[in-house]
Amino acid sequence: MDFDHPSALCQRLAKGELDVALVSSFEFLRNPIYRIVDHISISSSGPVYSVLVAHHEDISEVEEIELDPAAETSGNLLRCLLAERNLAPRFSRASASAIGARRGRLSIGDQAIRVRQGHAGDFRFCDRG
Repeated sequence: MDFDHPSALCQRLAKGELDVALVSSFEFLRNPIYRIVDHISISSSGPVYSVLVAHHEDISEVEEIELDPAAETSGNLLRCLLAERNLAPRFSRASASAIGARRGRLSIGDQAIRVRQGHAGDFRFCDRG
C-alpha cells in the first residue's frame, strides 16, 4: 500500500507504476482509459478542515494564490469556484516564503491542518470542503 499525495499517485498511475489508485477526477479526464469504480471517493458535503486557502484580506482582494503542488484537484476546484464569483487571481506554485499582503496559499492534508492550528489568529481561512 502506498500513501503518497494524490498528484504523485496520478503521475505513477499514468506511468504504469501502479495498477490501481485513488486519483482525482481531473486525472480521469486527462487520461480516459482509466475505469471508475462506483461508490468509492474522497468527498465532502461541508467543511473538511484539511483543504484551505489561508489569506490576510477578504478573498475578493487576494491578487495571487500559491498552489500546493500536491493539491491539483483542489487547485482546479478553487479556480472554478473563484471564477463563479468573477474573481481571477494569479495562480503560482507555493514557495517557502511567508504569505504576504494580497496573497493566499492553498494547502491540503496535514500541512493545511498545521497551518490552521498554528496560525488561527494570523489568517482568514476559506475551507474548500
